[in-house]
Amino acid sequence: FKTALNVPHTALAVTYDVGEWNDIHPLNKKAVAQRLFLGARRLVYGEKVTASGPLYKEMRVEGDKIILTFTETGRGLTCKGKELKHFAIAVRYAWSNNPEDANLCNKEGLLASPFRTDNW
Repeated sequence: FKTALNVPHTALAVTYDVGEWNDIHPLNKKAVAQRLFLGARRLVYGEKVTASGPLYKEMRVEGDKIILTFTETGRGLTCKGKELKHFAIAVRYAWSNNPEDANLCNKEGLLASPFRTDNW
C-alpha cells in the first residue's frame, strides 16, 4: 500500500476476496490478472480508468465521529452487502490474516486496500 502511494509508476491490486484462506496463491488468477491489467492500462497506456479500489488518505475526529478520506473512489463509495464490516477503532480496516468479509469498495466494484491510521 505505502509503496503504491510513494513510488512512481506502481499500482496496487487488492485481491483479498479472491484468495484462499490457507494459501497465498489464489486459485482465481483471472480476477487477479484483470485487476493488475487496470493498473497497466492507467500507468502504461494512460487510459482514464478507475484502476484500484479506495485508498485510505487521512482521518480526523469530529466530536464522537471519525471521518475517513479516500482517493480512488471512482464514481463513489459503496459496500458489498447491507452494512460495512471489518473496521476496528484504532482505526484499521481489513487488518487481519483473512479479511474475507471486508466489503468497502468503489462503485466500480474494486475493493478498498487494507489500511491503518495508527502507527504503533
